[in-house]
Amino acid sequence: MIVLNEEENLPRTLDSVRWADEIAVVDSGSTDASMEIARKFGARVFTEPWKGFAKQKNSVIAHTTGDGVLSLDAYEEVSPKLAQEIGRLLASEPPLSAYRIPWRNHFLDSLCAMAATGPTPSCGSSATGRRTSRSGPFMKR
Repeated sequence: MIVLNEEENLPRTLDSVRWADEIAVVDSGSTDASMEIARKFGARVFTEPWKGFAKQKNSVIAHTTGDGVLSLDAYEEVSPKLAQEIGRLLASEPPLSAYRIPWRNHFLDSLCAMAATGPTPSCGSSATGRRTSRSGPFMKR
């Protein structure tokens, strides 16, 4: 996961992936407690200057050592149901090498109704809320 000043989000996000064999964090210069929080959750923390979103994401993937990668943003969390599903999938030989995981947007602790393009206008912006069950990739190396 890539972070910059995410001390408010990291505890919830990292707690949702305690089951992972490895957590890697690339910090691009946080001035808050982000790095200490990540270490408290057992994450391996690397500090690198910001190189752009894609390059930073690739950098954190390069720091991982496992057979698969679940890519999360610092404000996202894995629901218990998704964690169980990932566990069942990894207990056998996964039939695919990559998976897209649908997400749910929350705003002010309420689940937003979803339209094809994201949250409904009455819900607000996911940038000020949080996501569960990330849409991003789960990739097998």
